[in-house]
Amino acid sequence: MNHQDIRSYFEAEKSATLIILIIGGIAVLTAVVFFFLKSKMFLGAAFPLLVFGIIEIAVGYSVYTRTDKQTSDVIYSFDMNPDYLKNKELPRIQKVNSNFKVIMYVEIGLLLLSVGLIWPNYSKQNFWLGIGLGLLLQALILFVFDQIAERRALKYTEKLTQFLSDN
Repeated sequence: MNHQDIRSYFEAEKSATLIILIIGGIAVLTAVVFFFLKSKMFLGAAFPLLVFGIIEIAVGYSVYTRTDKQTSDVIYSFDMNPDYLKNKELPRIQKVNSNFKVIMYVEIGLLLLSVGLIWPNYSKQNFWLGIGLGLLLQALILFVFDQIAERRALKYTEKLTQFLSDN
């Protein structure tokens, strides 16, 4: 592990959260437009788009704004205070990794729920179909982004663990 490994991990996190922040903004704007359309299906889709869009904006903004400080703290600790890496950074990233497992099950549940809403309402073009479609879209986006983030976090954890065991 070196400075570039640390920078690469956090820069990738920052880039991904910026994309999620933008997706959340687009989802919220789309939901607002859908609220004004006369179709019950669009009205149904507006709700999950709005709820998950707000969550994406909040999480994206939170992670995006704290990433630069985390990067500098970890790089500083890499050189000056390896105990910080052992006692703070490693437990933090291990918790992040365990949270990904819980999040994955929630997202799979949301995907199944969306299919359960879409299947019986497909030919009806109703409110519940809209909810199912909006939920499916958002759950798929989050699932893909979280799978990528989990792989990135696991690689970072592996490098961090190896560095700490070598020192």
